[in-house]
Amino acid sequence: MSFLVWRLIMGWLPVDEVLCKRGIPIASRCVCCAQSKTLHHVFFSNPVASQIWSYFARLAGIKSEPLLTVQQALITWSLTVKEKGHIRQVLPVVILWALWDARNNKKHNNYTYTFECICQKITKVLSTLARPTMGHPKFWKGEQILAMHFAAAGQGVV
Repeated sequence: MSFLVWRLIMGWLPVDEVLCKRGIPIASRCVCCAQSKTLHHVFFSNPVASQIWSYFARLAGIKSEPLLTVQQALITWSLTVKEKGHIRQVLPVVILWALWDARNNKKHNNYTYTFECICQKITKVLSTLARPTMGHPKFWKGEQILAMHFAAAGQGVV
């Protein structure tokens, strides 16, 4: 997941916008809507992506604002963290990964993704990542709603 974020920050993910800049002629259209496919569209401005960011921001108690860049998303979420190793440091990376995975599944496997499917994937990944430290107070400090959400998901309740 961190490799994905690094490539995203560097502008090295092969979305149509990047391929066109490298001289590869391509008709740029999002696989889910008629918009031109840019990094911003894939990760932030398409309807499902913006809904995902808003949903998890609400769960985390973060003011939901339109995000413009990956750096802004990571900074916005990390500024709310008081301790290293907190769930809020991991959550935006998992969201980015789930959106990229959904985009690739749609493009290459014609898999239709929904808000609910992506939320389930994010929840499953976070509950799996958090399981060894699920009870560690530092990981969940001040995050009772998130803790309950992911703990329940880890038990198959959500």
